[in-house]
Amino acid sequence: MLSCCPALLRYSPQNTSVKEAEVISSSFPLSIFDTDINSVTSFKYLGVILSSTFTWSDHVEYISSKVNKNLGLLRRIKYYLPYNARLLFYNSLVLPIFDYADLVWGDKDNASLMKELQILQNKAAKVILDRSLHSSSTDH
Repeated sequence: MLSCCPALLRYSPQNTSVKEAEVISSSFPLSIFDTDINSVTSFKYLGVILSSTFTWSDHVEYISSKVNKNLGLLRRIKYYLPYNARLLFYNSLVLPIFDYADLVWGDKDNASLMKELQILQNKAAKVILDRSLHSSSTDH
């Protein structure tokens, strides 16, 4: 089948890998056209981290890192920005990180991952509202 449709198949050995599943041991050799395919524990595809254990913890860690960088910047410049500008910063640079492909990775039943993301959302709200990071998120 591959020989009849060479124009339809583009194979790049340096960009090819296989996820390591629990069923397949890492010693199981896999190759295409005599080129070995490396086994990896996670990889990024279209901005979403996919793991061999089929959990989203690697992706949530990746999101947390990106959000914390932007919140750190916002925390440093918040004294120069009015409330509306801080809110605009959040809506432009932080919220899209949370929202990107959340229908794919957002697992409402995984309380520990969702709690980690909620803590980041609370931290963002405190920075935008110019509250202490140690203050309660539920105070009015």
